[in-house]
Amino acid sequence: MRKELKNGLILRSLSEGIASDAERLPIHYRDVFKGEGEEFAERLIPWTHDLIERHPTTTKDDIWVVVDPAADDKVVSAVLLIPQVWRYGDVLLPVGQIELVATDKNYRRRGLIRELIAVAHERCAELGHVMTVIAGIPNYYRQFGYGMTVDLGTNQVVPFKATPPLKEGDEPEFTLKRATVDDIPILMQLDDYHAHHFTNLSVVYTEAEWRYEIAGKHKDSPWSHIILLIMNKEGEPVGYIAIPMTMSSDRRIAVFTYVVGEKSSYLATFVDVIRGLEKFAAENWPEQDLYGVSFSSGVPEAVDAVANHMFSVAVWKYTYAFYIRVPDYVELLQRIKPLLESRLAGSAANGYTGELTIGFYTRQYLKLVFEKGKIATIEMLDAEDDFHPNAQFPYDMFHSVVMGCRTVDDIRYMHADMGFNSAAKTLFDIMFPLKRPTISMTG
Repeated sequence: MRKELKNGLILRSLSEGIASDAERLPIHYRDVFKGEGEEFAERLIPWTHDLIERHPTTTKDDIWVVVDPAADDKVVSAVLLIPQVWRYGDVLLPVGQIELVATDKNYRRRGLIRELIAVAHERCAELGHVMTVIAGIPNYYRQFGYGMTVDLGTNQVVPFKATPPLKEGDEPEFTLKRATVDDIPILMQLDDYHAHHFTNLSVVYTEAEWRYEIAGKHKDSPWSHIILLIMNKEGEPVGYIAIPMTMSSDRRIAVFTYVVGEKSSYLATFVDVIRGLEKFAAENWPEQDLYGVSFSSGVPEAVDAVANHMFSVAVWKYTYAFYIRVPDYVELLQRIKPLLESRLAGSAANGYTGELTIGFYTRQYLKLVFEKGKIATIEMLDAEDDFHPNAQFPYDMFHSVVMGCRTVDDIRYMHADMGFNSAAKTLFDIMFPLKRPTISMTG
């Protein structure tokens, strides 16, 4: 696609086939992000090459640049899209992740990002995405319809020295082994088990995406991971963890993903995972003097329970989040309707008949009609001036309830203008139970 902008600038996708755009884009990202650290900025070059040349879902139709013909077609702003699938309970949802949003400092405040985000949203609609997500600048993306929703950050830090040493002659029950592409079937099985038992929201990796994760990324990309299988004494993989391929300056190994399947548990594997990571660090990064392990907010609550009861750990709640944009709540709720009905069955609202109206302090509201425990209709309607819905959400806080990240009580604690009646609260708590999403590995 191609679009003429003000001041002679041109917005176009890499699929236009202009060779200089693909050549200059990695350098553009490096130069714009230099303020966040020289090392990080340099690592954006291989990441961008991966997204242009190797990524299994991002195509050249999903990468857009703004160029200045008066400056030899210099890339002055850019955005790209990573199409993916998220699992909401048992429902698969197509999602678009916007990444690497960057404008040359000499071209800012011209509305270039607004133009690029609009094009990305059009592409998401074309691909049938029910949500768009981004991890980015605080508050900035609210202007484009996003709300901060899914937690990002660190939950616990466990020092290696907190792990009890093995007695002389004893062997660990579990060890770590680097995964290869031959292990993809077991990784997919472990993910399926994990999604059904430990989380309500997770990313689905196809075989092609796992192959890219294990063997397709440039090692210097900031999103290159090492996948380590958790092996029992019988040589069977019972789970896996994902850690960065390159250590950061904070001197600890960040565990982005920690999955255990039906043949073991977090309680059984946790201590040996810490021991295994200490050994792995000594073998692979001896010069960095790493002191422990941090667990991201993308690991399940089961890990919190084990870590907090077995160790004296540092708990660092880094309060940040993925932005989420839901362009059409009716479509999203229609897709997850069977899951919502299954949650109503046998609950305090079993066989419920009635209405639930949800306002957003706008001229529109959602209306759900229940008939004997089934959701008969879901509509977005225009509100009259004197209309009072059963629940009223400020900003984009309804995202957080639907995704299972916050309860309505949590939101009312934070926002006094959150309102709901008792029936609405009961229905929300049943249909959207609080359960930590495990959204971590991206890129």
